Parts: sequence; structure tokens; C-alpha cells
Amino acid sequence: MRVFWLAVEVHLEKPIALVGDDGEEERAKLAGFVQELGCSAEDEAAARALVRAHVAAYDLGPEQHTDVIFSHIEELDPAEAPPGAGAGVWFATGRSFYSEEL
Repeated sequence: MRVFWLAVEVHLEKPIALVGDDGEEERAKLAGFVQELGCSAEDEAAARALVRAHVAAYDLGPEQHTDVIFSHIEELDPAEAPPGAGAGVWFATGRSFYSEEL
């Protein structure tokens, strides 16, 4: 099993409305997010597939489709993975969303 650190930019097919505290006023349209993930997999192609599946499981609204762009992939020392970590994503940072201009 190999260990990878991956940075992704995820583009949303349908922007998500960010509303103000009143729940009414639209402040921005969220167009995507960036995130970094730790993953164990047999090879880089399998790591990419696992990350795509992980992102697809996020609740981003009905019928949302994403385009996952891999901006950085680094193979780590296997000791960097948590003990007993099998194949899959074992760490994910928070998602940092970015918006479109209104």
C-alpha cells in the first residue's frame, strides 16, 4: 500500500447560493472549493479514484456534479499514514469555498 497527499480544486456544476444572516439576501455564489487529503492506495490512479469518490459523497445539493482537478500529488513515507489505515481517504482538511463575482 502506498501513501499519498493530494491537493484538489473542485469545480461545482451548479453554484451554491451563500445567503446573509437573514436567510434571504444572496451574498455570493459558491463556485467550488479547495481541499487537501491523505489517502492510502495501491497506486496513484487508485488514489485519484478514491479521492473522487470521497468528494462525490459530499452533500452539495440535489443533482450537483463536480469536476475534481488535482493540483498536487505527493507520495509520502508509509509511516505518515495512521496505524492500521487501509485503502482510502484517512485525512481531509476543511473545504475552503470560493465564489463567483455577483
